[in-house]
Amino acid sequence: MQIEGFNDADPTRFYKAIKRSERHRDIKGVFFSDPDGNWEDIRQRNMKRNQSDLSEAVPRYDYFAMLESAGLAGDGYGAGRIIVIDDFKRDAWVDKNGQAIMTKGLAFIDGLTRYPLLYMPCDEITTEAVARGILLVAFQYGLYPNTVWVIENSQAMKNANVEGVIKSLYTDEELMNFKNQTWITQLFGCPPSPIVHNVPHVPRFAGKAMIERQFRLVKDEFDAVYFPKQYQGGSRQEAVTLTRAAMPYFNLTNVTNLPLDLQLTKYEDYWFMLWNWLYETFVNRPRISIFGKVSRRHGFQPTIAEAFDHYNHNNDRMLPQLNAERYANIIYFAQPNRTSQKNLITIKNRHRLTCTIDGQNVNIVSDAITSNLISHKVAVMPCNLPGYEGQYLVMRADNRANPEFIGIFKNYIAESLAESEEFRKESRKIRETANRQLDDVIKKSSSKILPIAVDSPRNLIDGKGWINQLSDAQ
Repeated sequence: MQIEGFNDADPTRFYKAIKRSERHRDIKGVFFSDPDGNWEDIRQRNMKRNQSDLSEAVPRYDYFAMLESAGLAGDGYGAGRIIVIDDFKRDAWVDKNGQAIMTKGLAFIDGLTRYPLLYMPCDEITTEAVARGILLVAFQYGLYPNTVWVIENSQAMKNANVEGVIKSLYTDEELMNFKNQTWITQLFGCPPSPIVHNVPHVPRFAGKAMIERQFRLVKDEFDAVYFPKQYQGGSRQEAVTLTRAAMPYFNLTNVTNLPLDLQLTKYEDYWFMLWNWLYETFVNRPRISIFGKVSRRHGFQPTIAEAFDHYNHNNDRMLPQLNAERYANIIYFAQPNRTSQKNLITIKNRHRLTCTIDGQNVNIVSDAITSNLISHKVAVMPCNLPGYEGQYLVMRADNRANPEFIGIFKNYIAESLAESEEFRKESRKIRETANRQLDDVIKKSSSKILPIAVDSPRNLIDGKGWINQLSDAQ
């Protein structure tokens, strides 16, 4: 086989070409040149076809009428049925602890009315930040039994911990009922589930484009208008990664006597200004092109705030009703996915678990730690829920994606004479109960052993009678 540009005596170049092909595994077609062109030509042709398809054969949607006809929205309900989560990066330089940075954060948008449910600042777009924002929105606004979370296709949001936190907000019955929500498949093109992942560069549902335009609008209007001298617009590659290593910054600690027009806004002041602008100016601006038809049909002003109030005033969304086990799942999945943080411990003894968490000695004594858990890994985490202050959550974590709730236990380390006496009594009670259970097991097992009758010691001497008696007993 002759390949143009390669020499049989130089295999290094061929190896490098194969390595380059590994970077383009998603590109369909022939890697080397063929009558239709090389892989670069094929890729460019596919991209142009995709752009042509998006600009020509694209349907338009009356989003409000579509959801109302499906019974998902109407007078007083519908807001918060679809919650869109996306990360963002501002284009204005601000001063944080003597460094000039561009702030990052998470936005939670109502998929029906575009109302900003939460704009949350973050130092890093991490799984823990996403889980924290989900819980804030869920307990501030409440959830429908079939609320859908549309999350971005980023590494932090595709984590199993994010899915675990979301699913912990619903009861088992509600999760089973999602299989009957056919509107999710019709709208998003995916199996019914409380979680919908956006596919990169593909309009997954009718509202994705308008949500993305809202992010761009906030960036262009707020950052460019209120911070013109610190504004740096345009597309930048580092804006995609959203990592601190990729973010440009300047050290301002050694710069003194800056002119007033060059002094950067403080980090906290920037966010207060952004929140004030969002909820005072942005959501109250008339938007005839978006809400003109639906506002005339229902009789409200064509603004984001008025639309949200109309679809929310008879709010039947409920706050998640969580028992101890569901709270435990939320705490577990909201923790960083690192062994040192989740404190994975291997159980070595029955009814007892000892470890050290954040420099604090933990001694858990409970009959829930059975012999079946010996040699298995469990996650031990502080549990600061109301009524459980100072106690610790224990979950079996052999499979981190599907933990098993064991219980919430207090720390059996006495700090007073009264506690020492109480803990001794409780420990003694657990031991006595365990010993009684062990005695019952021994009695049951011993009762199954059949006695062997021996008539004469002579039979034991020659061994023949012993063998006969043993065979008869069996």
